[in-house]
Amino acid sequence: MTTEADKLIAIGMESFDRAISRVPGFRERAGQREMALEVARAFATADLGEAENPTRSYAVVSAGTGVGKSAAYLSVGVAIAKARGKKLVVSTST
Repeated sequence: MTTEADKLIAIGMESFDRAISRVPGFRERAGQREMALEVARAFATADLGEAENPTRSYAVVSAGTGVGKSAAYLSVGVAIAKARGKKLVVSTST
C-alpha cells in the first residue's frame, strides 16, 4: 500500500532527477541521491502544523563544498512544498 508520504517522496525524487538531468555536464553522485532521499523523507513525513501536536522531522546534512547539497535539498523541497500547498524556507550557514 502506498502512503501519502511515499507519494510525496516519489514527487521529490522525480524533481531531483529532472533537475540534475537538465544541467549540462552535471553528474549525479551516490551520496547526493542519498541526501536527497533523506530530505524527501523528512519533508514528506512532517505534519507541518497540520495536526494539534505536529510531528517534526529532521534531516541534518553535512557535506563538503561542491557535493551538490543545494541541488539535492532544493529540488526535493520545492516539489514537496508545492505538492503540499506549503511555503518553503531554506536557510544555510554559507
